[in-house]
Amino acid sequence: MSSDTSVAIPQILKQEWPKHWPTFISDIVGASRTSESLCQNNMIILKLLSEEVFDFSSGQMTQVKAKHLKDSMCNEFSQIFQLCQFVMENSQNAPLVHATLETLLRFLNWIPLGYIFETKLISTLVYKFLNVPMFRNVTLKCLTEIAGVSVSQYEEQFVTLFTLTMCQLKQMLPLNTNIRLAYANGKDDEQNFIQNLSLFLCTFLKEHGQLIEKRLNLRETLMEALHYMLLVSEVEETEIFKICLEYWNHLAAELYRESPFSTSTSPLLSGNQHFDVPPRRQLYLPVLSKVRLLMVSRMAKPEEVLVVENDQGEVVREFMKDTDSINLYKNMRETLVYLTHLDYADTERIMTEKLHNQVNGTEWSWKNLNTLCWAIGSISGAMHEEDEKRFLVTVIKDLLGLCEQKRGKDNKAIIASNIMYIVGQYPRFLRAHWKFLKTVVNKLFEFMHETHDGVQDMACDTFIKIAQKCRRHFVQVQVGEVMPFIDEILNNINTIICDLQPQQVHTFYEAVGYMIGAQTDQAVQEHLIEKYMLLPNQVWDSIIQQATKNVDILKDPETVKQLGSILKTNVRACKAVGHPFVIQLGRIYLDMLNVYKCLSENISAAIQTNGGYPRGGTRGGVPAGGYPRGGTRGGVPAGGYPRGGGTRGGYPRGGTRVYIHIITWALCLAGGYPRGGEMVTKQPLIRSMRTVKRETLKLISGWVSRSNDPQMVGENFVPPLLDAVLIDYQRNVPAAREPEVLSTMATIVNKLGGHITGEIPQIFDAVFECTLNMINKNFEEFPEHRTHFFYLLQAVNSHCFPAFLAIPPAQFKLVLDSIIWAFKHTMRNVADTGEHTQQLQ
Repeated sequence: MSSDTSVAIPQILKQEWPKHWPTFISDIVGASRTSESLCQNNMIILKLLSEEVFDFSSGQMTQVKAKHLKDSMCNEFSQIFQLCQFVMENSQNAPLVHATLETLLRFLNWIPLGYIFETKLISTLVYKFLNVPMFRNVTLKCLTEIAGVSVSQYEEQFVTLFTLTMCQLKQMLPLNTNIRLAYANGKDDEQNFIQNLSLFLCTFLKEHGQLIEKRLNLRETLMEALHYMLLVSEVEETEIFKICLEYWNHLAAELYRESPFSTSTSPLLSGNQHFDVPPRRQLYLPVLSKVRLLMVSRMAKPEEVLVVENDQGEVVREFMKDTDSINLYKNMRETLVYLTHLDYADTERIMTEKLHNQVNGTEWSWKNLNTLCWAIGSISGAMHEEDEKRFLVTVIKDLLGLCEQKRGKDNKAIIASNIMYIVGQYPRFLRAHWKFLKTVVNKLFEFMHETHDGVQDMACDTFIKIAQKCRRHFVQVQVGEVMPFIDEILNNINTIICDLQPQQVHTFYEAVGYMIGAQTDQAVQEHLIEKYMLLPNQVWDSIIQQATKNVDILKDPETVKQLGSILKTNVRACKAVGHPFVIQLGRIYLDMLNVYKCLSENISAAIQTNGGYPRGGTRGGVPAGGYPRGGTRGGVPAGGYPRGGGTRGGYPRGGTRVYIHIITWALCLAGGYPRGGEMVTKQPLIRSMRTVKRETLKLISGWVSRSNDPQMVGENFVPPLLDAVLIDYQRNVPAAREPEVLSTMATIVNKLGGHITGEIPQIFDAVFECTLNMINKNFEEFPEHRTHFFYLLQAVNSHCFPAFLAIPPAQFKLVLDSIIWAFKHTMRNVADTGEHTQQLQ
């Protein structure tokens, strides 16, 4: 019988059996006894039928139908079981026996338990098939399925399963076997056996380990099983290690929860007998020590950082949040933290010994040092504070000595990176020791000038980690200091960051922002922000001043990139400082919006005409020569708002100065833009201009989301924003519309709620229909616009529902149609948002 036929028959049976073919089971069993080849084929059919009914039935058939098939199969299973038993006991046909075992494996997760525990099945599997190379893998899988059964009435049978299997294992794989080496040199079948062994031991010990513990006569066998687990845990194969780790994590967590106190009161007692150790923990002490060594020796990498190119063509570092490596690290860290709580003296002993072996050279390698330091960093907070202090001082002292001892920049860079990683993981120690904290930060500033690959990134990453966890210490005057350390940083900021790359400067600014955000005195904080933003503001002002003298400066790609970088600095600073950043945002706000409009008109013109606007004439009502001096635009004086003139110093100022209109005129001229319609958006200069626009919107939405005065935001920041952004979005060609406009509007609605209800018709009028026309052709184009469009709808529905009553009926019908359109999306987040919006209505 062909494999296609074998696959087709179960599909037919799902329709015909048992109603139209009630004798199917007895027919197939009877036929199987007439021929071994037919029996083998029938085993495959039964296996596939079992999978269809018990494994894949969810979503494939109705629950009633699935239950009926399952009940029918269980009721008639005795015939199938007798057939399997007959083959296993009597057949000499190896392929038939193998097919029977594979079929039995599919049955074991659903058959009545009596067939497993009240027959000779377990002893047959262990004695007849486990030690036969051809059958050992499928047999071990069967035993693992049985071990995973969680019932209490078959304790003796589980004990028998364990003892018989361990007896056979010791003959097949002696306890002194180097399993790591055997796996490395083994064939596929042998490697699979070692993986299946890890699954069996992990499953059995998790489900029934305590049952074996209680039998004093089985303690030695239990220790042998744990010895196998340790040997298998050393195999250099991540998937096998994950299986073993699952058990070690389970065991350590269980022992900790039973008695969450360490067995050692002081590291000085670590070599002596342990007192008052709970009996169960006492049993596992030797094993737990070996598991600690295993975790320390194999600790995974804490985070992954990829250098990628984003949509704007910029090279950025991306922190991966959910990779296999990071999940492995989290599980190992949790396990080692439990193990450290159980006996921190033993953890300290192991780590200290391995560190000494780095220093004396017996275990020196970059990989070994990294792994050890990741392990040391992972147990932060698991020791008593005094023990942690003493341990950390020893570690840092040894690592500094190692740095002095090793020659070569590469070696020193690796050691320095690990020192910085460890200190960044122990904020409790840093907060308690100001001089050490200050020394560490100054050392980080030194590393920011070191151009060796990765060192500057490490320094910036560690600096922001420390700034987040110790922020208050930098804005207070510490003992022995004449000023807060933040003042020293700001006084020397130019020197500190002069060798950093732009993305590293952004990280640095975010870190310092966390410190400034911790200052509670408003006047002091505002002074710090002005000093903090002095450098980017100087560059910003310089570019604008140069543009008034020579407008061609804004055609220079480097200048546009600088503008983007300055805005990115503001975005990161705002993220850290929060609402008080209003003083800086107000300083650049209106100028920033006018630059936004100028660049946007320029991008749109380049796309529409492949060469820009004709000389002279007007564009959108703006005279080609700009506005006359002293005029107004939208009621805003050309010179901007004076400082403090009846409003808080943080409100928008700077106005629509004459040079902005000169820039508008200059950017609208035809010179220098690449041809090719919407392909123009891929050109480097246009991408840089779009970056400026996007960062502008990110800055505004980032600050609004952190603001704490909705009325002030609504009155002073929203009107000029809507004026700058909405008409521009509506008039632009689709390829030049920024999806961040929609997300920014959604943020404003979510934050301001009822304060923005009156502006919703204006927002809808500008963005609704034109966006809908971009996304209603199919389900794929403009994915970002699509997502943010429905988030905006959801926000309005949640916070400003009365606004729907103020829009024209035709537009309201579009709203309903768009929600229905959202349901049909294959993009899960869009469909979910549409459904949630509909429920709110």
